Amino acid sequence: MQTPQDNFDLVMLGSQPPPVRGMSLVNAAMLNHIRGYGFQPIIIDLAIDSLNRSTITRLKRLPKVVVGLKRFWKSRRDNNGVLYISASAGAGKLYDILFLILARVRRWKIYVHHHSFAYLNKLNLISKIYILTAGKNAIHISLSNGMANKLSTIYKTKRNMVISNVVFLPSTSQSHQSLLRKSLNEVGFLSNISEEKGILDFLDLMAFLDEREFSIKGVIAGPFENRPIEKEVNLRLRDLSNTSYVGPKYGKDKDEFLKGIDALIFPTRYKNEAEPLIILEAMRNGLPIIVFGRGAIPEIVDSSMGKIINPGDDFIAGSFSQIEKWLSNHREFQLASQLSIRKYEKLLDYSNNQLDKLIKDMLKIQV
Repeated sequence: MQTPQDNFDLVMLGSQPPPVRGMSLVNAAMLNHIRGYGFQPIIIDLAIDSLNRSTITRLKRLPKVVVGLKRFWKSRRDNNGVLYISASAGAGKLYDILFLILARVRRWKIYVHHHSFAYLNKLNLISKIYILTAGKNAIHISLSNGMANKLSTIYKTKRNMVISNVVFLPSTSQSHQSLLRKSLNEVGFLSNISEEKGILDFLDLMAFLDEREFSIKGVIAGPFENRPIEKEVNLRLRDLSNTSYVGPKYGKDKDEFLKGIDALIFPTRYKNEAEPLIILEAMRNGLPIIVFGRGAIPEIVDSSMGKIINPGDDFIAGSFSQIEKWLSNHREFQLASQLSIRKYEKLLDYSNNQLDKLIKDMLKIQV
């Protein structure tokens, strides 16, 4: 197999940590995969160190956009380059379009990695212009088959690939047997803590269980999105005897957190949710899952390994019915744990093969 030759530029446009968010973690992992093939791309990071999504915060990206365009302009100007771009979910696409135009002028090959359902539930004008600008030869990378189908149906994309975020998680050497859960004693919530990620629904569920004197414990981990939500969560925790907050968890600390709980509760209300890394991390750790069925989640979580609740339904009622089943039937709970790992492995095998094809294509490696 030929190794990539340093005779062309690969520009990666997308956020890198910090801030630590799903997309930035995936971008960092993609960068590491590409470096693993002996190639160093040009990194253009337009993100700012904030979890806030306000218009003012987005406008603060403008100076980074100007710097990024200058860096892009200084790259090789022949028609032999490659642009890999992590598509922004909303108005940030207007910044991305500037890079797409420059790539098209240079006749570069374009790869667009989609991470959000924000523009897939219905036609979005900015997204339509974005995909038209990328051109009919652009390769669009989706997280699931359903996501790819929406792209091709709504935006008429012609060249689509499916690669789950599962390939961007750190590998683990733990035996499957050691990860299997035997009974339900503690449930956990791990995310950037905000109302749209479902923290208040999680607290409502724990209050419901507390009032009925269930012996289930709850534990919360993650950074707070802002001071108001931090204040509200701390206030609610004072009245709960069964729930605690343990702070942000990253790397090995996150792994230890997931090993310490028996099921993940993730009532995300984020309307643009796609394929949350925490769902995949929970599956890798053998955790049964209770979750709102947004984005690609219903394609990776099924009733054999957890409970998918329709976003329009009552989360507490749906969660409580599943928890009662697991408490009364340990064998069903153990099977859910086993199938969670099995589904993870199947998804990983397929996506590893797809990722290998993608990177070899980007780096022009001949097998």
